Amino acid sequence: GSRLVLGLLDVLGRMLLASTFVEDGVRVLTQWGTQVRVLAIGFGTSASAVSAIRAVLVLSVAVQLPCALALVLGRTVGPACVLLLLWLAAQPVVYSQLDNAALLTSSVAVAGGLIFLAAHHAHSAGLGGGRVGKGAAPAGAGRVLSICGRLLLVSLFIYQSFEPLHDAIVNHHHHSGHLLSISSLVDGLVLLLGGALCIRVVLGYQSRLSAMPLLVTLVITNVYNYNFWHPHLSTYTLHASGAVQMHEADAQRFMFFQTLSAIGGLVLVVVHGSGGAPVDGRQEIFRSAGHVAPMNPSVSPRGNVLPPDAKMD
Repeated sequence: GSRLVLGLLDVLGRMLLASTFVEDGVRVLTQWGTQVRVLAIGFGTSASAVSAIRAVLVLSVAVQLPCALALVLGRTVGPACVLLLLWLAAQPVVYSQLDNAALLTSSVAVAGGLIFLAAHHAHSAGLGGGRVGKGAAPAGAGRVLSICGRLLLVSLFIYQSFEPLHDAIVNHHHHSGHLLSISSLVDGLVLLLGGALCIRVVLGYQSRLSAMPLLVTLVITNVYNYNFWHPHLSTYTLHASGAVQMHEADAQRFMFFQTLSAIGGLVLVVVHGSGGAPVDGRQEIFRSAGHVAPMNPSVSPRGNVLPPDAKMD
């Protein structure tokens, strides 16, 4: 029934959310020497710098792979999300990518997925242990974290929708081209419609239905924009100084898995809605109005609360 489908989608969402950390950890292990030389471009090649680089790479593997496994298995999700959030914050600094807007935005979106998952898991564990009481909605900090997670999660869609329109405006300013071209109008329409869907996701107004077109759009643009498997792309190129730089294929592969993790966050929104916010479930609205008493939500063996509209087998 729908309960089984939702359970499978929940596992899929967590697997996708963890994918960028698995890819990065495996890449460090399989391309150790190359990764050391890449980081040496920014940190230097002295003995102390190389030792520090190796320590950072070991730490990245030690954090990313076990925490990614914890996300997939649904074990110690809260601490795993915290450690992965810390790595996401450090990663642009370690790889000298603070000026890379696309990478920063994708990292913010992945962070939103982690925050949403942590908030939902904490709420589910509380319901499973009988610590939350009758309501299905997360209270206080949990509700705020869920909203913040959804806000950060949709930022990638906003960025990817706004970027073509921004480029058209800049091109019109410098080259006096036609700003009101068909492509610009389409980009503007996508931004408006997508922005409306993002607002609904953040506010928790039919967030599950609103997240679906965002999810489909990101899947299509991810495959189109970051086709790192294309044969004409080489993996690495030599810098003039002799150091190795990441080339287009490696950069596109990284962005592909970053976007894939953000897609995983949207899958979790589709499965769990707004994490129990009253607009999605409507139970708290009815309770406050005194019309009907809310039913206790179904809690799976893993401690995940099924969405209010899930059918029971």
